[in-house]
Amino acid sequence: MKLVLTCEHGGYLIPKTYEPYFKDQEVILHSHRGFDLGALDAFLSLKPLSDFSKFSKISRLLIELNRSLHHGQLFSEFSKLLSKAEKTELINNYYFEYRRDVESAIKKRIDTGETVVHISVHSFTPILNSIKRDCDIGLLYDSKKTNEKSFCKLLKEELLSLNPNLKVRYNYPYLGKSD
Repeated sequence: MKLVLTCEHGGYLIPKTYEPYFKDQEVILHSHRGFDLGALDAFLSLKPLSDFSKFSKISRLLIELNRSLHHGQLFSEFSKLLSKAEKTELINNYYFEYRRDVESAIKKRIDTGETVVHISVHSFTPILNSIKRDCDIGLLYDSKKTNEKSFCKLLKEELLSLNPNLKVRYNYPYLGKSD
């Protein structure tokens, strides 16, 4: 089995070209809306276990690297203001570049007959819209896929064997099958 490890929301970097769209938005950029606090640290801790790894420090408020191109939140309220040409440039220079590397690494391993597990490291804010999220670790997966479900079951058991006080939940706070 080969482990592919990624972290799409590792930072709140806005390239100089796009800084005018984020003028006076440092508070939002440094919040859970701009990046996944602690995700890059977790990713870097796990990186030695992986066969391939990739992370991005580009803010999710510029472009959401883990959304489909057709998703309504691919661009935030800030980057929706970009021209069509600028959006195309973002897609080509950040979105496709990132995803191509990851997809290529996965395909390369599958083509040699390996089983690939892709873990994308994220974090979530413990309180959203005044609602406390009751979870330490969320394992998101497509529940229709037996192998994903089995893997997450084993991973949860391993995590709890290391620390039985952890609250590990499946498909929480989001569904694993969503975009």
